[in-house]
Amino acid sequence: MVYRRHTDEERCLLFPSTLSGGALNWYCRLPPETVDSFEELRKLFVSQHIFQTDRLHSADNLYTIRQKPDESLRKYTGRFSHEYSCCAEADDKTVLKAFTAGLRDCFFKYMINANTWKTYSEVMAQAYNHASAEARTYQGKLPTVTPYQQVGSGGQIQPNEKTSTFQTVAAHPLPHLMLR
Repeated sequence: MVYRRHTDEERCLLFPSTLSGGALNWYCRLPPETVDSFEELRKLFVSQHIFQTDRLHSADNLYTIRQKPDESLRKYTGRFSHEYSCCAEADDKTVLKAFTAGLRDCFFKYMINANTWKTYSEVMAQAYNHASAEARTYQGKLPTVTPYQQVGSGGQIQPNEKTSTFQTVAAHPLPHLMLR
């Protein structure tokens, strides 16, 4: 496939097709014949919209995103992915570490650490599968195991008084029920 660079005029003509909402309204309000180049249009657009975001995004912001106690993997992944899409520069390794750090202690976090998934894309593919299984299994309601508790024999929930972390219940058939 052969790609060609668009001329400055073509880029100016194509630009509005990439806009929607308030950005498109802004473009439509520009007086006719006031922009002489795509570079000028770009500068006008950036100066108008740069501060209309909640904050300037960086990879460091990704480390502030945490999965809420009652939040499904699907919702957390959606919030994280949205923030990641707002980051101008973030390398794959940093994004993957930030995503994993924000997860509650759960079976999926264990799976990330136990497997050889190296890229954010690989983890997102697995997250999709895991979130789909989570939705089918719990039908929108996550299990009610509270932090620092474990499931004992007979299915009773027992506080873990010895440490502030989980102790593995080897005989438990569903290790993902030991949620944080």
